[in-house]
Amino acid sequence: MKAKNEPEFNKVIKACELFGLTDIMSFRYNWNEEVLAQFHATFFYSIYTDEIHWMTEGRHYRVDFVTFSRILGFGEEERGFTYIHDEARAKIHDIPYMWIDRRSADGKVSGLKSYYYILNNLIRHTINPKDGSTSDLNGYMRNVLARFVPGGDKFNVPRFMWHELRNAMEDGRKGIPYAPYLMFMIERVTGYRFEKDGLHTIYKIEKT
Repeated sequence: MKAKNEPEFNKVIKACELFGLTDIMSFRYNWNEEVLAQFHATFFYSIYTDEIHWMTEGRHYRVDFVTFSRILGFGEEERGFTYIHDEARAKIHDIPYMWIDRRSADGKVSGLKSYYYILNNLIRHTINPKDGSTSDLNGYMRNVLARFVPGGDKFNVPRFMWHELRNAMEDGRKGIPYAPYLMFMIERVTGYRFEKDGLHTIYKIEKT
């Protein structure tokens, strides 16, 4: 995005830097489709130990949240930030300022101001990948975007990803979210390197 050198993109870049998201959002890593399919099929979350368990090539592995966070490059400072999922889901009437025309705020992505439109696209490709309709602000995306107002409170990014990963796996939805991050984690935990047949393409982020 830096290559675009446009005011709205530069504003988003600075916001992401402030929230400590630069490294995780610029992270690129290809993956092995079969390895991730095995992960999806055998995933189990233990609420008692805050660990995820899975099988890779017939062997059982597990990782706790702290290790997951460190593998993805997050530090101790994240512990002091709040959890998005502890909040009630934001309503449209709570965040009308995100839309070009506040009076017609309807939850649709198309009417967002460029700043929030760019952020939404970037987040949907990185820390909160989603299947399904891309035309609406769904789930906790409204809450995440609301943190990016000037002076907004930072949130615990790895905990947010951890929670969303659990939700995605337990829903059994089509597709595997967080593929680049999961592949990187699996290789670090198992100690193996796998051939990659899933290509992590460059994100094409546009503005309204």
